[in-house]
Amino acid sequence: VMPNPATTQFNLDIQGFDGLELNVEVISADGKLVMERQGISSDMRGFDVSDLRAGIYMIKVAYGDQVYTNRLVIE
Repeated sequence: VMPNPATTQFNLDIQGFDGLELNVEVISADGKLVMERQGISSDMRGFDVSDLRAGIYMIKVAYGDQVYTNRLVIE
């Protein structure tokens, strides 16, 4: 995840997942799903977060039964 902290956009480097469709969720600190993108398959994807409030979020990237999480700070 970069940049982190982010202000208007963050990028996910998802190299090595060629041919896989990934699902990406952004979850607020209070557990609400605030963004969801399905079928991501490129090497690097940008996500607009300009409409999200400043705070700490969890990014969840899933494919099949594999799930990866990372923290994102939005300023």
